[in-house]
Amino acid sequence: MSCTPWQPFQSVKLEPAKSAEPPNNSGSNGPNACNVFWLALRVAIVSAFAFLTRNFLNYWLASIFFVLYIIYIATTCGRLISILISILSAVIWNFAFIHPQFIFSVSKNENSLVYLMFFVVAILTGNLNTKLNLKEKIIYKREKKLSLLYELSREIAKKTDFEKIMYKSIEYLEKYFNNEAILFIRNPEKELFTVYPEKELSKELENIAMWVIKNEIPVGKGTGTFGNSEYYFYPINSTNQIE
Repeated sequence: MSCTPWQPFQSVKLEPAKSAEPPNNSGSNGPNACNVFWLALRVAIVSAFAFLTRNFLNYWLASIFFVLYIIYIATTCGRLISILISILSAVIWNFAFIHPQFIFSVSKNENSLVYLMFFVVAILTGNLNTKLNLKEKIIYKREKKLSLLYELSREIAKKTDFEKIMYKSIEYLEKYFNNEAILFIRNPEKELFTVYPEKELSKELENIAMWVIKNEIPVGKGTGTFGNSEYYFYPINSTNQIE
């Protein structure tokens, strides 16, 4: 039984990502949760409730209703929309609740502090929510990749045929990178390589593949070498042997 050294080489075509994204917290209450019309309607409802209770609550307490709604919007619809809602809330609070009513006026410094509070709450809560969503997406992608690697290791362990292992590796590489992947398996003695999956390649692509295998340097799209290629080439060296 002879042993043939081999060096695998992977080429990944760069295309827009198509993988499923983790659930987004913004707009979690339905497709219309962050719709401008529904947001304005909710502001109107909050304003109407506060206005109807104005005989029982002073205008300071009415501002609490707006602050709570701003926090809700910031945690569901993001920073920009929450800032817009805070501006709208400040206008409504000034117009409908501060005496004299139905006239825009800023006569007290403490009222200005309430306006400032609206904006600060919107910005801080929106920033916090944005960071949490970003971390959630990072964790989701990391867990997905670890899961794919684990599945690949299990699939390879089940198979003994070399070609089946290569095709299964291609399948998981494409899932992992969310792009088309090609493996070049080279026999150093013959200076030839086998392509997985089998497909016709241009002479230019074959030359780049051989250049990368010999020089062991990543090249292709996004690099300074062979940057016009639509593929990104990455050498994977192996000291193992296939019997």
